[in-house]
Formats: sequence, structure tokens, C-alpha cells
Amino acid sequence: MNNIDLIKNQVCEVEIGYKNKVKVKDRIKITDPSKAAEVVRALYDEDVIDYNEQFHVIGLNNGHQILCHKIIATGTTNACVVSIKAILQTLILTNSTHFIVSHNHPSGSTVPSSTDIELTKKIREAGKLVDITMIDHIIITSESSYSFQNENMF
Repeated sequence: MNNIDLIKNQVCEVEIGYKNKVKVKDRIKITDPSKAAEVVRALYDEDVIDYNEQFHVIGLNNGHQILCHKIIATGTTNACVVSIKAILQTLILTNSTHFIVSHNHPSGSTVPSSTDIELTKKIREAGKLVDITMIDHIIITSESSYSFQNENMF
């Protein structure tokens, strides 16, 4: 085996794939924070919402139609380790131009913590670096929700 073949065998190839099977006319459109909260709530498993924090990302096109949804992390009853890199990977892979993030508070309180506020700022700035606009961060509980957009937190 020559050096070129040896190098080719030792360098990993990246394969990227995304298949959207939903026709454009059938995609859900996020028109306002209440619609975003409705969609977010439907994406959470009822068995998780009151027991473990989860962090989700929803990728949108220019028309604010949903392209994708991914659970970024599942944590404990009061914390969740969120990878901004995983959020951006999802959004770039799906060619999203806008996005919404969400997480739940098993405590039942929708008031964002200082950590929630700081993380939101970091995610929003990271999105700006790759020209993907964060339009909301929704905190949900089994009974209510909080929209950073509604509360002028952007």
C-alpha cells in the first residue's frame, strides 16, 4: 500500500444528510409566540415535562415554517447541559434561517433563571455568526409557558 492509499484509509469521510418529507404547503408555520408555545408543548413527552429538563431546537425557513425539530439534551429535575454546537449543527444541516429554542421547568415555574437568560444570549449570538436568527426561547411547564419574545427579552 502506497502513502496515498494509507492516508485515504486513515482520514474519515463526513457524510451529511437531511431529508424533509413534508411538502412546503403542509409545513407548520409559526405566526406568533402562542403558536410557538403550542407546537413546543406538543413536542414534549408528557412523562418528561414534569420530571426532567429537556432542551429542544426547532429550525425554520424564511417563511417561519418548521423544517426540523431536535432534542438537544435531557437533564435532571433542575438542570440540563446544552451544547450550542449541537444546536448549530442541526440548524446548518437543515438550512434553517430562523429558529426557536425551548426547555421545560419541572418545578412548574416559567420564570427564567439567570442561567436561562445568559444561555439564551449565547445561543442567539452564535446563531448570528452563521446568519441564523433566533426568534424565541419558550419555557414550558405542564400548565403554562413563557416567551422571551413576548417579554421583550431580545
